[in-house]
Amino acid sequence: MRIRLSLAITFNLLSTILFAQHETDQRVIGFKYILKFNSTTPKVTVTNTNLYNPYNPNYKGDLQTPHANSICDTLGNILFYYDGTNVYEPNGQVMNNGQLHTYNFSSLYATSLIVPIEEGNRRYYYLFETLPHEENWDYIRNVPLNCPINTYCFKFWDLCKLEYHIIDMHGNGGKGNIISKNIFLKDSVAPSISGIKHQNNVDTWVSVLEYRSNKILNYRVNSCEIKEPVVNEIPNFEYKENPFYIPYSPLSYNGYQLVYSTKGDFGAFPGNKISDNASISSIPYYLYIAPFDNQTGVFNFNLLHIIHARNGVDAHLFSHDSKYLYYNDSDFFSLVWIYQYEINTGISIPLYYNNIPFDNSFSGTDYGRDNTILIYKYRVKPQSGSNKFVSYLGEIKNIHQPFIPSNLVDSLSLPAMEQPDDIPKYTYIARNNYIYNFYHPDYKKPTAFSVAKSISNTVASPLCFTTPLTLKGNTTIPADSLYWVIKKPGQNNWQRFNADTFDLPVSPGTYTASLVSYKYCLADSATQQFTIEDYPKVTLADDTLYTCDSKTVTLPSNNTCKYYWLNEHREVASNQVSETGQYNMVVKNSCGSKEDSLYLKNSTLDVTNLVTANNDNKNDCLYAISNNANEIIRMTIYNSWGSSIFSDNNYKNNWCPNNELSDGVYYYEATYNNNCSKKGWVQIIH
Repeated sequence: MRIRLSLAITFNLLSTILFAQHETDQRVIGFKYILKFNSTTPKVTVTNTNLYNPYNPNYKGDLQTPHANSICDTLGNILFYYDGTNVYEPNGQVMNNGQLHTYNFSSLYATSLIVPIEEGNRRYYYLFETLPHEENWDYIRNVPLNCPINTYCFKFWDLCKLEYHIIDMHGNGGKGNIISKNIFLKDSVAPSISGIKHQNNVDTWVSVLEYRSNKILNYRVNSCEIKEPVVNEIPNFEYKENPFYIPYSPLSYNGYQLVYSTKGDFGAFPGNKISDNASISSIPYYLYIAPFDNQTGVFNFNLLHIIHARNGVDAHLFSHDSKYLYYNDSDFFSLVWIYQYEINTGISIPLYYNNIPFDNSFSGTDYGRDNTILIYKYRVKPQSGSNKFVSYLGEIKNIHQPFIPSNLVDSLSLPAMEQPDDIPKYTYIARNNYIYNFYHPDYKKPTAFSVAKSISNTVASPLCFTTPLTLKGNTTIPADSLYWVIKKPGQNNWQRFNADTFDLPVSPGTYTASLVSYKYCLADSATQQFTIEDYPKVTLADDTLYTCDSKTVTLPSNNTCKYYWLNEHREVASNQVSETGQYNMVVKNSCGSKEDSLYLKNSTLDVTNLVTANNDNKNDCLYAISNNANEIIRMTIYNSWGSSIFSDNNYKNNWCPNNELSDGVYYYEATYNNNCSKKGWVQIIH
């Protein structure tokens, strides 16, 4: 089985993301809580995370998801988080296309895994998860369908499917976008998932347990494909149907959970021995520890360590040097919760607590910063006739050293958080969020993913479009492959050129070009438009402009080419001129220059001063004649008392008085080009 992955190419210019090992600096852990690390000190804060309410199906309320899954960017800022239903942006808004399911199983299952698809860029992420078949679920009773009342129905609870989603963190303007979701990978798996880096530090091993079997399936995952799983058969191993074969959940303290060492050289998981032939009511429990080859994905069960544990099914973590395993083996009221197991000697050292109240209990562990393990704890707080539960943290320090009592801290100096209801098990715990290598001090990622450099906006060719244009692409570092896609003027389709350097036959117009680079089957691109210019052309609409009395005139502009004006002395002139004479507009581009001329002249207006109103077609009208054929004249006539008797804004020699006016002298005012004016008198004779 090979599943080919096709990640959509997004045409934008990306910048290289610098790496720092801070993916777990902040952890969304449910009930609006965020665990933050300042240097090495944890701090719990309340935020406005909009998490799912597991107690009111399909309803967002005040009670929030107890188990969230989050990851930070390489600077330690929350990148996104997942509550079992939706993927969220850091501000609590659902990511674009981020609703993955209609029902939330997070109160029962803590089985999702975030994997960076390609280490260098940290743009694309997988979100893997094992979850029940939603179509087989009774959403009213919150149990599998056909499950009788007061029956646990194990065979439905533990039957899960493995699926994944793909997140593009550069989508939706950098807020993130789910580009593929609910992609089915395998049926009939147990409700558990783990991950560790391949030895090449590029691929990732994603591990699940086959449904009710002794087979661990290790999927090798990268940006190109998800390969057929490597199958590991655990000798003398089984999970009994009842009561232990249920999902890994901090709520129940139990369930199958494979935990890798942060170096990737060991794995630990709980289970039963077939050879015990134990009854359902009395099942001896064991913790299995096996060397792991993170190059082949194979466990070495010939060197298997087996620890007989009473309830060793929760919160096993290795020291970062793989010298010790910290495992749980305790009863509810035990003074010993956790043991330090030295792998080379097989010796277990109990970690005794001091001054703890009788009702003190814990719900798991998680890595802190540096060489520490956090212990998530809670205790009962009676309140108004009912019990409330308060969550707080303990810590194991110096986990790479032999245990001494001073390395165990009962309570860290941070505020205890009161549970939002009377369910005690929902505490800080946020396990299995990441591939475990993120915690390892020696974890290094490969060289950054290459980013294509953009081409210039305007491509100028000395011979203009008469010769091909050479397009040459480059990246910050060598990529697996480079090619161009070009969209020519007037075309809707892209044309692909399988080379990083080539000659493109061109004609005038605007082209869109993308240089696409591939690394580990992930595509990035730099996209720009460039314009191939035509030979310049210029044709002025008018050959002559008119002014009067040397008033300033604005010369025409050119919106298609760069241009400038020259006067008749070939001196550069501004667009505002008043001196009459010849002016030349010069336009210029990469193909050369062209020019056209016009003349600036003074307007003249001649007006007759005699009108003989006798209808003999001689001097019957007042005539106003300009040297500008396109002149627009505004004419007003006044009588001797100064009253206007005629007005026209576009005078066409159309004042021809007949008998309505008596003989005498009348006065006119004419306004014409560029607000020039002329006043005078005219005599009417019948």
